[in-house]
Amino acid sequence: MKSAPRRRRASRRVATRTNIRISVSGCGDRTATLLRRAARHTLVSEGKLRASMEIAVVDDRAMRIAHRRWKDSSASTDVLSFDLSDDPARIEGILIVCDETARREARRRGIPIDSELALYVVHGSLHLAGHDDRRPGDFKRMHRREDELLGELGLGAVFASA
Repeated sequence: MKSAPRRRRASRRVATRTNIRISVSGCGDRTATLLRRAARHTLVSEGKLRASMEIAVVDDRAMRIAHRRWKDSSASTDVLSFDLSDDPARIEGILIVCDETARREARRRGIPIDSELALYVVHGSLHLAGHDDRRPGDFKRMHRREDELLGELGLGAVFASA
């Protein structure tokens, strides 16, 4: 006796039209692909479908210079985000992420450096999408969201591993 053919369930994933351009510099092709994917996934998940973003992967020296120039701090940091948009419906921004900080943190956490860099890109992208982490409650919500997005990308909870 033949069983009835199985019906394919319709995918719940709805195709969404986006206009997102992301360029990445300062790293290899494999890492650049992951960072673009992390930024795009974050923006789309946050409902930001129009965006232009540049991601620069830099060393500690370049990060210290940028941090001093724009944030008045002489220390290196993991990520700086700059919102250049004057249209709330469109994201235009620059992310600067520090590969040397990522190497140190990845070693400390026992995770791949690319996962740590992806965390920085998701974090900066969330800032560009309107998230803030200055107050304790906002900090917890934002970092929980980062780990959720990184999990969806198959990288697992990076921030929670600290």
